[in-house]
Amino acid sequence: LDVIRSRFRFSLRAILVMIGVLAVILAFVGNQWHHYRRERRAAVEIVNSGGFVGHTLFGIVASGAIGSSCVRLLHERGWKITGIDVVDPPEGLEYVSWHMADVRDREALGKVAEVTGPVRLLINGAGFGDRAPAAEMTVDQWQSVLDVCLTGTFMTSQAFYPNLCQAQGAVVMNIASMAAQRSCALHANYCAAKAGVESLTQVLALEWAADQIRVIAVSPGVVNTPIVRKNMAPGSDREKAIIGMTPLGRLFGPDELARLILAYCSDDFSHVTGSTLVADGGFATASGLPQFYD
Repeated sequence: LDVIRSRFRFSLRAILVMIGVLAVILAFVGNQWHHYRRERRAAVEIVNSGGFVGHTLFGIVASGAIGSSCVRLLHERGWKITGIDVVDPPEGLEYVSWHMADVRDREALGKVAEVTGPVRLLINGAGFGDRAPAAEMTVDQWQSVLDVCLTGTFMTSQAFYPNLCQAQGAVVMNIASMAAQRSCALHANYCAAKAGVESLTQVLALEWAADQIRVIAVSPGVVNTPIVRKNMAPGSDREKAIIGMTPLGRLFGPDELARLILAYCSDDFSHVTGSTLVADGGFATASGLPQFYD
């Protein structure tokens, strides 16, 4: 009987030791698997987010042609997206959390910001034009364009400043225009507003650098959007004139511009702030001095 008890105690100790060893092995394997999964998720996040690293991805955009192209590209890369506009969103963008708000309404923007988490990327793309000769342009025509293009950019940036501060290395992307640098008859209001956007970009970049918020802008040439097509039919003399003045010989596509915007906002350009990237197909360079000598 004593022998049986002794063997039983030995067997119990052996079982307990084996259980302890197995627990240690399982804990080690589990820890290694956890590290592997975490590193794998990080690697996938870097690939899907197009170079944005280090925080929950969040975008704020409008629903125009350029904004919609940005939305689709952001969605493909795994972003959580919020949209702000005064019109219903286009079909096919149901994955976006849309808010009806006017960029000229600081209170409405503030309410959206209150229910929004950290913002990694803010794209200010609201804008429109109302053309008239400068000598005949009404105060309302002047002010309405500045209110949306310039004041709206400022109001939106200001409203979401706390959200940008919550993110790590946030970026504000302002959509300007080559009209900021090249005069365009009948568009004094639009040219002035977009020039203001470029200047505002520099000021915000200076003030918000301490918060590790980059503020940059892009000034595209003529983008092939529905609004442009309403005033410039394919194959028209106006289109031929614009393309003829563009060294690359074509218009800028919205999807192409969206890819440029997200690339410029990525961490690959983490030391760039306060700058405006001109993407006009060489339009500005085409107006250089004429050739004097053969």
